[in-house]
Amino acid sequence: MVMTKSEIMKRYHKRHPNKWREWYDKNKERVTTYKKIYRQAHPELKEKHKIWYQNNLHTIRAKNKKRIRKIKIEVLNSYSNGLMQCQCCKEKIIEFLTIDHLPNAPHKRNNKNRSGTEFYSWLKKHNYPEGFRVLCMNCNFSYGKYGYCPHTITIV
Repeated sequence: MVMTKSEIMKRYHKRHPNKWREWYDKNKERVTTYKKIYRQAHPELKEKHKIWYQNNLHTIRAKNKKRIRKIKIEVLNSYSNGLMQCQCCKEKIIEFLTIDHLPNAPHKRNNKNRSGTEFYSWLKKHNYPEGFRVLCMNCNFSYGKYGYCPHTITIV
């Protein structure tokens, strides 16, 4: 079986993901410069990529949705100790769950108003820092707007 260079590289990256990452981190500036020069020398690639992107937009969006959901689940799992539920009302529907920062959280000032996928990726990249918890959107909104959640109030 004869393999193309592309297939060989894919197989290598699959077998040695850490080696590739280490090499890339060491040579990032070199790779970026090479790509920039290559793109300048081949302006037709921009139009070719644009056409490919338009033809594959549905697939790209589906893959992105899947990737985003996977990251969200990893983050929610980490902050809820595998329970995947709101810490206040025990809501379990993933689409309703979000990450809330605890008052006076040390990382609150470092997350630069990130939200959604960017915020989840930031949490994952920084090894799930303390000062965050899983809440549903209702509880999170209530804590933000009123400073308490109606689920925690006892009516006498």
